[in-house]
Amino acid sequence: MREIPTKKILGFSLQQPMGALLFMMWGNLQFYATSVLFIPPFVVTLIFLVYSLVDAFNDPMIGYFTDRSKKFTARFGKRFLWIAVGGSVG
Repeated sequence: MREIPTKKILGFSLQQPMGALLFMMWGNLQFYATSVLFIPPFVVTLIFLVYSLVDAFNDPMIGYFTDRSKKFTARFGKRFLWIAVGGSVG
């Protein structure tokens, strides 16, 4: 049996804390929207539903575009331009 490198183990294990943080963030956002902003829970649910549906179509589309980009591929990696633009805009 091959030994798995420590770097790979750490990379895969970082997903769990990030998922937990994201889960807590969404929960706090829902609480804030309903308790502080007084948005009805049904509307908050609809907002999250629309976000999830848009994200379900948006993510594969962005993945398609980033996989097809050839500029800067050799030197910086194929997603460098997308990360640079997204980081400067967002």
